[in-house]
Order: sequence, then C-alpha cells, then structure tokens
Amino acid sequence: MVDTDISPATTTTATRRPAVTVRALLSRSALWLVLLVLVLVANVLSHGSFLTANNLMNILAQNSVLGVLAVGQTLIILTAGIDLSLGSITALSAVVILQVQDLGFLPSLAIGLGVGLLAGLVNGLLVSWGRVPAFIATLGMMQVAMGLAYVISQGFSINDNDHVGLLLGHDKLFGTVPSLVVIWALVTVIAWFVTKRMRYGSYIYAVGGNPRTALASGVPVTRTLVFVYAFAGVCAASGAVLYINRNGNAEPSIANITTLSMSMAPVVVGGTSLFGGIGGVWKTIAGVLVLGVLSNIRPPRASTAACAALPSSGCRPTPTTAAPSSANASAVAYPIPPPAPVITATCSSSRAISAISVLPSRPRRRLCGRRGYLAAEPPSTDSTCPITWSASADAR
Repeated sequence: MVDTDISPATTTTATRRPAVTVRALLSRSALWLVLLVLVLVANVLSHGSFLTANNLMNILAQNSVLGVLAVGQTLIILTAGIDLSLGSITALSAVVILQVQDLGFLPSLAIGLGVGLLAGLVNGLLVSWGRVPAFIATLGMMQVAMGLAYVISQGFSINDNDHVGLLLGHDKLFGTVPSLVVIWALVTVIAWFVTKRMRYGSYIYAVGGNPRTALASGVPVTRTLVFVYAFAGVCAASGAVLYINRNGNAEPSIANITTLSMSMAPVVVGGTSLFGGIGGVWKTIAGVLVLGVLSNIRPPRASTAACAALPSSGCRPTPTTAAPSSANASAVAYPIPPPAPVITATCSSSRAISAISVLPSRPRRRLCGRRGYLAAEPPSTDSTCPITWSASADAR
C-alpha cells in the first residue's frame, strides 16, 4: 500500500518537471528570441541584404564601444550601484593614449588602461571606504575626468598617427573579423568568467542582493566594490582603444557621445535589475545587439527612377555620379528635388493683408480675420475672404 500511494506522486512530479524546464528556458532566452525576430524582420525589409557577413560585422563593430562600457556597467549594477563616469573615463583614456603615442604601441596602451584602472579604483574607494553614495562619487569623477580630458587635449582632436588603436597592428583578423569585435569578445568572456567561475562572482551577486547579509556571511564587501569599479574603469579604457580604432582620433567630446544612457540602456534592456543581484553579462550583450539591430532597421535605397515613379513612398534615392564638367572635374550630381514654388495668396477682405508668400510645406496659418486660412492647398470657398492662388518661383 505504501508503494501504491507514493508512485502516483512520483509520476506526477516527473511529468511536471519538463514544463518547468521549458518555462525557465523561455524566460532565459526570451530576449534572444526577440533579437532573432528583429533580425528576420530587418532581413525582410532589406530584401535579404541584412543577413550578410559584411553587414553583421559592421553592426558588431558599430556597437563595440557601447558593448564594452555596458559590460563594465553590468558588474556595477549587479552590486546595486551605478557609474556615471564611464563615458568621461573613456574620453580621458583616449586622449592620454594618443598624447603619449610616441612612446610606442604597448606603453601607450598600458598608460591608457592604467588611467582607467586608477579612475575606477578612486570610485571604488569612495563608495566602499568613504561611504559616499555611488551616484555622488561617480558624478564627481565624471566632471574631473572630463575636465582633465579638455586640459590635456586643449579642446582639440588628437589624431592616431602611430595606429595604436589596432590589435597587434591589424585592423581585421583573418581578413573578415574586425579587431574591435575581438576586443569586445575578450572583455565579455573575462567578465562572464569572473561572474560565473570565480569566487568574486558569488560575492558580486551577494552584495547586490543584500550587503548586510553578505557582510555577516563573511563576504568582503569592501574589496568586492573596489574590484567591480576598477574593472569598470578598465572596461572604459578598453572602450577608448576601440573608439580610437574605429575613428582614428580622440577628443574630449567622447564623454558626450558615450553618455550614461548608452551604457545603462543595454543593461536594463537585457534584464539586469537596477536593485542588484539579478542579471548577467550575456543578457547585457543581448540588450546591446537588440538596440544595435533596431538602430539599423531601415528600408533600402531605391533608384532615382523608382522614387520618381512613387513620389509618395518616402524612399531615399541612391546618389548618382554625373559626368565631370569643365568647371568642376570632380562634380558629383545628386538627385535633388527642385525648390518648392512660393505660393502667393491675395485676399480681397478689408481686414486682411493684401498679399503674402509662404512655402507650401508650412502648416496652415491664419490670414484673413478669423475665417481665412493660408494652406498648402486652396480652401474650398470662403465668402468672407476669397483667396486667389498663384505659384511663383521667386522666393522671398
């Protein structure tokens, strides 16, 4: 009787386990499924030109700087913190790397990474030892790093003359993979190994879940916070190397380009909790790719003849090159639409202005008292303010 009573419960538990596993699998891979759907939609809209090796590598290279910053931000947010200074540290490191590029490839990179590490250590010490809120500490570092970047560069752009942004002197590895993607992948793998295969990974999740409980359990909360902020500083310096590789220069305005929203948006989209303890590196990578695909979904360029046949389709014609003229041998002709004619409206009402000229693309505006309007098309009838329309190519 005992075996008969237990066997149904055992069977029921065994039949329910696959459903729980499928649910957990869907929960973990939901964002990747969304990414797959977006890629398929983009490929359909681009008529098959989206899913090409060249285009996919371009998207990865385009989002490499954002991806590296987001990886560093992920570890900080997992501890329920925030870092506002990553963009400014990126600008400072980039300016320093190119300022000392005459020293050679490895010394300049080491100095730039050291600058990012030092800035991250200062943030970590202020947050852990100084008990300064992460928002205040990193906000101050943001202003200091941005100011130093402007002082060192004197507000000007610095060119990469010695190609210090290249990975081992190569822009692409194996002829197809950009070195930016390789560096991004290395940083991502290191961050994943730290969070999932090292003791500090458990410490990071414990501190983000409940720092008091973690401290009572013997977790070195101070060292963990210093570690994650220092790691984020190194990620910001790595982003500086990627920016130099992609653009060939460095300028202090990088801090305005790599803003807080850029590094935090992929982390939040990926599902990492702002309250700490929940999330992961690969979820952040999925968030970066989702945002990158969304920013690259656009209709393909059409020919000039197709756009002329469908003027209301909103298509963008492909630039065409004209034969060089004697006046300008390198002249390039683009299909520029003719200027819109100026519509002149004459109102016979005594209360109205006698005549006015506006472009037809302007919104409707009041012309004659309260009942007369000047619009892109003539109004039907208005006995109070009859308007005579005429087109003129003479702009005023």
